[in-house]
Amino acid sequence: MTFSRREFISSSATILAASILPSQFLEAKNKNYVGIQLWSVKDAMEKNPKETLATLAKMGYNEVEAFGWDYFGMQPKPFKQYIESLGLKMRSAHGALMKKNPNDPTPTNLQESIDRAKEAGLTYYIVPWMEADNYATKDACLKTAEYFNLYGELCKKSDLQLLYHNHEFEFKMIENKSVYDLILENTDSNYLKCELDLYWATIANINPIDLFQKYPQRFPLWHVKDKHKTLRESTEVGNGMINFKKIFEKATLAGLKMPVLEQEDYQGKSSIKSAKICINNFNKITYSL
Repeated sequence: MTFSRREFISSSATILAASILPSQFLEAKNKNYVGIQLWSVKDAMEKNPKETLATLAKMGYNEVEAFGWDYFGMQPKPFKQYIESLGLKMRSAHGALMKKNPNDPTPTNLQESIDRAKEAGLTYYIVPWMEADNYATKDACLKTAEYFNLYGELCKKSDLQLLYHNHEFEFKMIENKSVYDLILENTDSNYLKCELDLYWATIANINPIDLFQKYPQRFPLWHVKDKHKTLRESTEVGNGMINFKKIFEKATLAGLKMPVLEQEDYQGKSSIKSAKICINNFNKITYSL
């Protein structure tokens, strides 16, 4: 089955430098947490998920972040058992919690979503998208924040942490505040934290460090995705324009627990080859948690 990221998001998230610069990439101090969002290799996952997961483990990834409802044709517990047999862990996944209309009642599948997440061994449950109705006005943003508080509290009762993953649109301004600010300022930081996508923040001309300073300890996960130097596309980590070394220096301020590598554009390479380049380059970044 083949589908675009937007098609996946719309159906499952129903809410909601060409070379490495030596001065930027040094030997890593901490390589214990190297995750990959499996959307990065979605074509390979669609063809043969088990073989693809084994390949990623051999590359040196030791964490994976899933997307979707069915764990690639497996039930949550068997999927967890299989990845653990490869030496992998999965603490986070993108899923569906919120409705398209901010006035809709609590989704009927919310508790089932939570139960499946726990069965899969998750720590972080991530809402990956907001439909336009959820942020069209200030009032809509405030209503969405209200739902995030509700869902986050329910997740907490099951020892899950709810996160929100951004794209570019969250940084548009509504009455002198961004959508992102309206959401974060009106949610309990215990109930809603964030998976900051560094690529989309860069596309929106947002400095991630400014967000860390404004909302310290609110970003336990990052999508480490690079911006191509000339194209409005992602590229392999370390081959683009984002200064990851500088951003990772603020990992403690941000509250980072796990970096998750992601890529959506490949400039003619296979997704598997790009995944290998990404981890090789990432392992040269200096950071500590």
